[in-house]
Amino acid sequence: MEQQRSQLIERRSRLQRRIIAWCQLQSLYMPGVLSLRDSAHENPSPLAESVHLFLPSAVIANNPCDKKLAGYEWRLCYGLAFDCLAELRRHLLVLNTMYQSKDQLIRGQHHNTRSNGLIQGVQTRIKYVSHKYRACRSALVSLSEPLRKGDEWESILRPLLDTDIRGLREGEDASSSSEGRRQLSWIWSSQRTNAAELTLGMNEALRIEWCKARARAQRWQEECILLWEEMRRVAEFHKWQAGVWKTRADEAGCGGARAYALRQQHTRIFLMEKCVTSWADVGQALNAGEAAAAAGEQLVECWTRT
Repeated sequence: MEQQRSQLIERRSRLQRRIIAWCQLQSLYMPGVLSLRDSAHENPSPLAESVHLFLPSAVIANNPCDKKLAGYEWRLCYGLAFDCLAELRRHLLVLNTMYQSKDQLIRGQHHNTRSNGLIQGVQTRIKYVSHKYRACRSALVSLSEPLRKGDEWESILRPLLDTDIRGLREGEDASSSSEGRRQLSWIWSSQRTNAAELTLGMNEALRIEWCKARARAQRWQEECILLWEEMRRVAEFHKWQAGVWKTRADEAGCGGARAYALRQQHTRIFLMEKCVTSWADVGQALNAGEAAAAAGEQLVECWTRT
């Protein structure tokens, strides 16, 4: 315990010295920050990690700042956000492997306690990386309008919700979602930072998930084909029934039997027309679903391509 406390004090002192050097250098390139820092010193923080650095993303909205410095922070946060996503994916794969090993191999209270401690450590790192990504994206949002970066980057670096932080084999709601409705989190479809990220374990996991996604897509396509055929047969059945009742009406001649048969024929024709009009847009929806499934397969193929 004493050793950890001494290490913490040493690291805070080292960080404090670096912050002091940063403040001296910042006063040369961002003179407007001096007034902000003086007002912040009225309530000094005893912890070095809580000191406000007044980066361009934090002051550019209300104070003039050199666009060149803001561009440097943009490039730093943009690359760091991708690094955070890569680290987040790696931790999620490690966490999934640890859960599998625990279920298959761990027995006894002692080993379960130790395993839970290791899993908690990975979960803590996942929370830290998630907070780091959100901080980077918040800085990018603050800098995008002054630097006129547009909205293209927001479709790549999307907001990270708590529901998005899930492994490859987890759906949006693992407790209620079926295998056929499971949707992959967007963090797995974002671009990789480099080829080294696709390790052997990640490559195998992505290939397994691609095979499962392809099987799900094929099953859904089969269901769509069966649905379309069933709809066609329902309409044809009503048409056939209308013909049967027309034949019975012709055979009945006149009277109540003919009136009843014609009424049944009219009912079947009404049902057939109702089915055709109600299901008029189903074919377009099925074609759109097939196109989305093909696009999903291409997206996963880009990830699994070596």
